[in-house]
Amino acid sequence: MFFRYCLCFILCAFNSAGVAAQQKAHFQLAPAVCMVQNSDDVCQVDVNFEWQIKKAEDVCILRDQTPLKCWQNATEGRFSYKADVQFGTVYSLVNRKTGKQIASAKIKVQSSNTKSQRRRLRTPWSFF
Repeated sequence: MFFRYCLCFILCAFNSAGVAAQQKAHFQLAPAVCMVQNSDDVCQVDVNFEWQIKKAEDVCILRDQTPLKCWQNATEGRFSYKADVQFGTVYSLVNRKTGKQIASAKIKVQSSNTKSQRRRLRTPWSFF
């Protein structure tokens, strides 16, 4: 009897994990990091998107709620886009009919010239 309950628990847990895996989407962009000289510079980069979902849907890639490219009744797609990025920018894969976000990815902006600050060796109230 105990064996039957354990087996049922394991199979039920495995089945629910399989359902969760079926709902996941593959959404990737490259490059994920853009390097600039100074922290206030704008990064100009060619972004390559690649996505894949299990069930065919009408989807769009959005940047800050602005559609960049849409597909109808598709399960996968590729798209290239020339972007001007100054801060970390989030791109989303969204169901066009429901507005539900399927997946998202972010481009991070890093500067090569970071302002280095010297740490005080003594506290400001020190007499020596």
